[in-house]
Amino acid sequence: MYRKVFLAGASGFIGSEIYFELKRRGFEVICFCRNFDKAKKVLGEDAKIVSGNILDKKSYENLDFDSVIYSIGIIREKEQRFEDVHYIGVKNLIEVCKEKGVDRFILITANGVEHADTKYFRTKLMGERALIESGLKYTIFRPSVVFGEKDKSINELIRMISKYPIVPVMPSGCWQIIYVKDLARIVVDSINNERTFYKIYNVCGKRCYTVEEIVDMIIKKMGKKRLKFKIPKPLFYVICYLSEIFGGFLDREMYKMALRDNVCKNMEFLKDFNIKLKDFEEYLEEIIQR
Repeated sequence: MYRKVFLAGASGFIGSEIYFELKRRGFEVICFCRNFDKAKKVLGEDAKIVSGNILDKKSYENLDFDSVIYSIGIIREKEQRFEDVHYIGVKNLIEVCKEKGVDRFILITANGVEHADTKYFRTKLMGERALIESGLKYTIFRPSVVFGEKDKSINELIRMISKYPIVPVMPSGCWQIIYVKDLARIVVDSINNERTFYKIYNVCGKRCYTVEEIVDMIIKKMGKKRLKFKIPKPLFYVICYLSEIFGGFLDREMYKMALRDNVCKNMEFLKDFNIKLKDFEEYLEEIIQR
């Protein structure tokens, strides 16, 4: 029975929800983060926080844990490189686990890594392969786009629609988005569930939405009258390209991933997890009414 969890990336959007779910169920948790002050603010004063660099084994090799959840990830290279975060960090932690006799390792990557056509996907896939070849009892989760209370994208759309008469709408594929708390429950459920050992799960929500459909739902539920400016794909590409040049958030790899459907061909993961998935439209009702 695994009870002492090393949670890498505990202060992030997904990692923090995993932490609160672990604590709710009585696990002992070491929260490994880069920024101690940020982690305290996100996780609370009671959290056991260790700050360090995942590339530096000395940051965590002497800690006491019997299982690992790796939820570190970046979507744009700025202070950190994709390869360092998604592959080298995983590889280093695997090596420490072997040295310590820790054999349970849960890794969160992304739905679509099999395409391997962006640095983000390629390095996520490298991390997966390192874990699969490690001999540890692994479980890999590949979530689709994740939404939740701390999700900046949905909250920014709500803010924009509430304030401005014209709403820009980026082009997108259809995304089968999943609620962050559902993802956290599934991850924690897997720790001691032997049916999940040596498995990879593509994890999605109940329904598929484009960004335009999400904007339409928010406008309707807020009772607003808004004009939509649908950004043409060529213009969106130029915006991403210029953002890349000038150090903004978007880049051409994000353009490619945004336009691709992000769906699960089936919902096989539900066979191993007893969970009722959150409905996105119900979620919107709840947060808009607050």
